[in-house]
Amino acid sequence: CISHGAKRKTCKHPGCSKNVKKAGLCSTHGPARKRCDHGDCGKVAVQGGRCIAHGAKKKLCFVEECTKQAILSGMCKKHHDQEQIQKKNGGEFCVPVASTYKPTHTRGLSIF
Repeated sequence: CISHGAKRKTCKHPGCSKNVKKAGLCSTHGPARKRCDHGDCGKVAVQGGRCIAHGAKKKLCFVEECTKQAILSGMCKKHHDQEQIQKKNGGEFCVPVASTYKPTHTRGLSIF
């Protein structure tokens, strides 16, 4: 993977050095994204050939009372990140700080 040192592939288009997005080409030279079918709208189609403004339903975060758009695993970014932290910390969202720290100064908050 990229984070462990793998090289990113570059666009096959002659003279282009951008990273590949799809089909060996970058976002500039690759296949165009579908556009909204509604009149003169130039927005990207999300569902059923329509953009969100013209009738495509956006998926909402499944966390109760959250009204943000779902981006990752059915959740908004905030709730997805919280879940990842919980998984990493064995189910605890807040991890207690080790109590081995002892300040080197005796008065006040500043060391100056």
